[in-house]
Amino acid sequence: MAESSRKQAARKPAPGASQAGSERAKPLRGRPGNRGRQVVRQLTLLRAIEGARRGLTIAQLHELLDEPCNVRTVYRDVEQLQLAGFPLVETEGRWQVMRPEGSTGLQAFPLQPSEVLALLLSEDLLTPLGDGGIAQTHRELRRRLTAHLSPEGRALVNEMRQSVRATHAAPPLVGAEASVLNAIEDAYECEQCLRITYAAPGKEATERVVEPHLLWVHAGRPYLVAYCRSAGDFRSFALQRMRSAEMLDESFDRRTEFNAQEFVQRGFGVLHGELHAIVIEFSAEVAHLAEERRFHVSQQVSIEADGHAVLRMSASGLPEVAAWVASFGGKVRALAPAELVEAVRALHEGGLAAHAGGAIAADDEQGPAAGISGKLGSLTSGVKDGSYGGGVESNLPAQLSLRPRNGDA
Repeated sequence: MAESSRKQAARKPAPGASQAGSERAKPLRGRPGNRGRQVVRQLTLLRAIEGARRGLTIAQLHELLDEPCNVRTVYRDVEQLQLAGFPLVETEGRWQVMRPEGSTGLQAFPLQPSEVLALLLSEDLLTPLGDGGIAQTHRELRRRLTAHLSPEGRALVNEMRQSVRATHAAPPLVGAEASVLNAIEDAYECEQCLRITYAAPGKEATERVVEPHLLWVHAGRPYLVAYCRSAGDFRSFALQRMRSAEMLDESFDRRTEFNAQEFVQRGFGVLHGELHAIVIEFSAEVAHLAEERRFHVSQQVSIEADGHAVLRMSASGLPEVAAWVASFGGKVRALAPAELVEAVRALHEGGLAAHAGGAIAADDEQGPAAGISGKLGSLTSGVKDGSYGGGVESNLPAQLSLRPRNGDA
């Protein structure tokens, strides 16, 4: 009887609703902007219902929403989620998550419905890893969860994905790169050494033995952070530059001095090195970017009286910082340290020199700004073994092509 009453309650129409309630519950196909708002609204409703042990009425759910909408819209959203296969039930006018013992489908998973939905919408996030082990496992989990949804639920998730996308600067790993990733994951899990063949730009491929400590996806590109026995220090290796990777029958102990969070937060990007007190000025025209965006974990922003913004941070990787500042075309300028100011000036001068003659023929082999590498080279003074405290090439090429050396980045 209880089960029957629950099913009847779940089918109860909203006050004043027509008998076409099941039609209303089908995924909406409105304008993209409206659909994006509905995705956020339905996730908000799911989380609210999950957190209420005694359930919530439609009127209470309506009060929780920040955006203006009517009660009928809230009822339709909840009804859509229920029809999609999420275990929501209405009892005595209150909506709650139903998890009876012996349940099947999504009810059998120890996850909240909103967590399941978020997982199903996260496919793009692991795109840089291609068909590797982690991405494959994630894809299989999504497939299993999707199989427990109703046809309406699968249609709802597919439609929601049109409003939630992640883009990446690099294409996913394919072919040989995917096999490299599999070897890295096996070596990491088994704490076994890895023999890699690595080809840095403009260098002969070299073979080295490394101890894998971290698989790092930065700006859409995957890197292996490992202790390199040849260099005697930690290095970041771009997976796209690995020609081969083989797990060895030699174990290693993880080095206690390595802290993954500190490592990824130290640099402005991938490149490491000496920490610098960096000061950047944003003109009033782009000052809002300094306030709105988080460029580094240590950044502090102050807005001056004339409207410009000053950003201060402690970070390594000055070549990447210089390229970033120069990309604003003069609307952002470096104030400190001095070597950063000089590097940004060199990049701008190189850009002017490269474009002084206007357009060039497609077969012109002259590289732009060939004379600035000496100025940028000041960033790498005191480099040992060709590495900038974690691996920037000391003989930096012209303009923005800040190539790594010694197998890093």
